[in-house]
Amino acid sequence: MEPEKYFPDKYYDDLTSFVMASKTRSFDLCPLMLGEQLLGEQLKDGGYRKYASIVDFFACQYCLNLISQGIHSHTPEFYLEWLGEGTDYLNIQGCHAHSFVNGVSRPIDLLIYLRKFDINVEELKIYEYLDFFLHDVLTITLPEFNVTALVDKLMEDTDCEEIHTDLHEMRKVREIYYSKHQHR
Repeated sequence: MEPEKYFPDKYYDDLTSFVMASKTRSFDLCPLMLGEQLLGEQLKDGGYRKYASIVDFFACQYCLNLISQGIHSHTPEFYLEWLGEGTDYLNIQGCHAHSFVNGVSRPIDLLIYLRKFDINVEELKIYEYLDFFLHDVLTITLPEFNVTALVDKLMEDTDCEEIHTDLHEMRKVREIYYSKHQHR
């Protein structure tokens, strides 16, 4: 599904379903609790079929966590505004206590964990959502935020190496697009 077709309506329906099915009923204090009890319960035996798109839902979770990590690490002055004004998501930043058990403390760990349930978020899907969130959502949420600087910082971040190729490609595509449209 294309990001524009999934987000925001279907995304928020899926997010509400996920949160209501979890025992925490909240986005706070590691809402994923990435153990068999919560996320595992919802995903095992095909329980995720009730969602509009479980792949799109977790592509969103990955990208929003990646952006959040980047803002928190590299432009902390925008972090509280991002949390307050940005899109609701399942913030795994508070999951560090669980990282030794399930290995989930970075955005990539979420994608690795999902593979246990045969849920694979493909690279193209991540690229589409990352581009969408960076340029269509973040720029509206935080109009004074420098997206290009964030992309540069994420490309240097060793916790985000899995996305470096996509970020480089995104930058190239955007540069070509803007160079063509500026001359009109």
